[in-house]
Amino acid sequence: MLKEFFAVTLTSIYKVVSSNEKGQPEMEKLAIRPQTHSKVVVGRKMGGPMISIGRQLISFEPVGEGITSVERELGKVNEWYWLNNTSFVAALFLNEKDEVEYFTHNTPVVCDPVARDKTMEVLAAIGKDHPQFSISKCENTRLPL
Repeated sequence: MLKEFFAVTLTSIYKVVSSNEKGQPEMEKLAIRPQTHSKVVVGRKMGGPMISIGRQLISFEPVGEGITSVERELGKVNEWYWLNNTSFVAALFLNEKDEVEYFTHNTPVVCDPVARDKTMEVLAAIGKDHPQFSISKCENTRLPL
């Protein structure tokens, strides 16, 4: 089961872990692209019961419509339960070295074709039933692969 991965967004880089000291997934901002504005400062950690991987990384409470129901698909969860989010995702990586290399030498675009293979590796490692990560399939929130 995947325990961590790295994300490059249009403005920043993040380390994403499946379990922090509270046992919840968390995304930590590691750097901001020079001459870029971001509301989230470097070093900030954001998390919640689940993290959805899609156009953005979004932490959320997997609350379904019933009293005890759980919903893993972000697009089916009321936005009231969406907690924190990153800017749009350019690429995902299994290791920090590849992330830093991409961040340093590329101008990111949403779901960058240059790093598509690396992103697909991360999505495959997450799979369909990861307990803390959910790959969004909803039209409005999924990665446009």
